[in-house]
Amino acid sequence: MRLVRLWLLAQAWGMALGAAFTALLLVGDVAHLGRLTAGGGFLPIAMLWLPFSFLFGAVEFGRRVMAMGDRGLEKHENADR
Repeated sequence: MRLVRLWLLAQAWGMALGAAFTALLLVGDVAHLGRLTAGGGFLPIAMLWLPFSFLFGAVEFGRRVMAMGDRGLEKHENADR
């Protein structure tokens, strides 16, 4: 259950970071994305936002799992001494 909660929290952070990154791309009109999506409704923006959300969520989940592994490794290294 802890792992599921960790994954959901990481995905929530990923969605927020993905939304912020997509907004920066659209406001900054990078590669004319702002103009291309201006009249298209929600679908083109969702097509940008969802992949970024999954990417940032996966990176956040991996970061948290690796941080948990580092703590466990330190406990085992200290026990050997």
